Amino acid sequence: MLKLKKTVVVVSLLMIGNQAHIGKAEETTRLDTVVISATKTDLSKKQVTQTVNTIENKEIAQQQVTEISEIMKNIPGVSIPQTGSRGSSTSIFIRGGSSNHNLVLVDGVRVNAAGGGFDFSQFPLDNIDRIELLKGPQGSLYGSDAMSAVINIITKKGKGPVVTDITAAGGNNNTFEEKINVSGGAGNGGFSVGASRVDTDGVLNVNNRFNQNSFSTRLDQKLYDKINLNASVRYLDGLYQIPTASAGDRFDILDPQNFTRRRKTILSSGVDSSLTSWWDHKLQLGLLNEERFSTDPRNPVVDTADSQSHSAEGRQSIDYSWNFKLPVVMEVNTIFTAGIAMERELFEQTSRRITTSTTSTAIDQSRMNHAYFFQGQWNWKDMVFLTPGVRMEQNEVYGTEANPRVTGGFMIPPTQTKLRASYAQGITEPTFTQSFGGATTLPSPNLRPERIKSWETGFDQYLMDDKVEINFTYFHNEYKDLISFINTTLPFRNILKAESSGIETVIKVSQKVQSYDLSLYLSHTYLETKALEDGTVGGTLFTPGQELLRRPKHRGAITLNIEHSRFNFNWNTTMQGESIDRDFSTVPERRVNLQPYAKTDIAGSVVVWKGAPEVRVFAKVENLFNVKYEEVLGFSAPRLQALAGVGVKFQ
Repeated sequence: MLKLKKTVVVVSLLMIGNQAHIGKAEETTRLDTVVISATKTDLSKKQVTQTVNTIENKEIAQQQVTEISEIMKNIPGVSIPQTGSRGSSTSIFIRGGSSNHNLVLVDGVRVNAAGGGFDFSQFPLDNIDRIELLKGPQGSLYGSDAMSAVINIITKKGKGPVVTDITAAGGNNNTFEEKINVSGGAGNGGFSVGASRVDTDGVLNVNNRFNQNSFSTRLDQKLYDKINLNASVRYLDGLYQIPTASAGDRFDILDPQNFTRRRKTILSSGVDSSLTSWWDHKLQLGLLNEERFSTDPRNPVVDTADSQSHSAEGRQSIDYSWNFKLPVVMEVNTIFTAGIAMERELFEQTSRRITTSTTSTAIDQSRMNHAYFFQGQWNWKDMVFLTPGVRMEQNEVYGTEANPRVTGGFMIPPTQTKLRASYAQGITEPTFTQSFGGATTLPSPNLRPERIKSWETGFDQYLMDDKVEINFTYFHNEYKDLISFINTTLPFRNILKAESSGIETVIKVSQKVQSYDLSLYLSHTYLETKALEDGTVGGTLFTPGQELLRRPKHRGAITLNIEHSRFNFNWNTTMQGESIDRDFSTVPERRVNLQPYAKTDIAGSVVVWKGAPEVRVFAKVENLFNVKYEEVLGFSAPRLQALAGVGVKFQ
């Protein structure tokens, strides 16, 4: 740990020293990205004093990725293991935190399961404008589940003439993708609509098929130049055939009949009003409904029982906030944000297991949460920034919790160097099963939320009229009250402690060379994790003094994009160092090393007819060098995958 902190100091001093002689850069508007999630107010990226990564729709199109998990693998501090091919379970670990420590928002609506869980395997990138990833605890504005990060997914807003874009593609493993997107706007209104269908047989020859339908739409309307109305709907319906159990396809006997179907509906509606120049109001209404059907018929080779389950989880939410803009005093801009939030979470589950007899269980539970939050923002001449805030959670199950945060930054104008630091605390609530029990577990009514204390420091450096951007961050996290399963009599308790720290580095370069637009993206993460206390539970999942599972020390990415008037080429390589996993093929299971790997994807597109309509052809190759690797021990990752198609755009 001491060595890591010394590295932070040395690198920071070198960067600041190297820039001391650089003259004042010309003002530019190239870095005009607006970040909403950091403060619930519009900020330019240069005003944000936390680590934030934004992924624009253009980047998604250039890389031709279709799942959110794929586009986020380039971001430092992010590890995304998947248990096999497309549609299989996908977790995300950010800065060493657990997979349930990331709050996911879609157009401002919380879409995590109660307790923070979210499977990234079946969330397509259709009709998305951008993704904001705000790292570190964000409980001062968003409450529970935002221990490691907030992932804010924003649906595309329609504007300008109506554009219709239709694409169809096919590839190996009987993979087919069809999409249609329509968007446009006139006057004070706009709309966007997207629909898609995906089918693939998967990479295994037994029961590995995945198919999904998705639909999304967004409507926007401005009234009297003072009131903005918006509404969005997103519906997902996917089926994934599951051939493997906990040990993976390399060790398990493949199951020919097990499958899961999921349906998810997300509704969002909001009103933003600016009736005066100093007082803004925002009202956000949200509805989430998710159903899951699992079926695993008895098979004499694989299963000893016939199992079926159906679960339905929902959330109804209201979030109302207002921003007070105070008069400028001594060139200091001041904004106070205050708000209230209410949500009701619901969970129903029925299950049946048939062996020599039939066992059935049913769960029907709900819980309410009320919250109050306050935040102040001070900005002196776009040079000095300070943002403290706190949110109080009142939950009818685990009681009252406070989540504070303070961030600050200082911009050095001559060198365009922004120094920043932050401290925050956060929580993640227990799941319904942990609090109320499940098919095979008793309730644990005295559970507390999981907790984190976190701080970070770093700098952002802008060079060559913002054509070059360097981001450097050191972070340290302390976790406590992590929940662990004990036994069937006393199922869950808050007994685990852990810590993580690391360094994240990003270099972005964009340059026009003759008629070519070139962009280069480099990222690297160095991560240290350690389990501190296991509450004498024992086992291999959480071993005191050892690394946490599936958190590699080193991760990196290289992305090169070349764009011309009619064609685009993209090269992306992600690299992951050695990590620790568990081998379930032995009894008892043991901790083993998961081998490092580097995976390269390429994508290209050419406009073959630039008229009405515009016609383009495109192709991508994933795992170009056919590397054999695993993100989860025992689960074979896809080898070389190729996809090609055609797109037609009407305007």
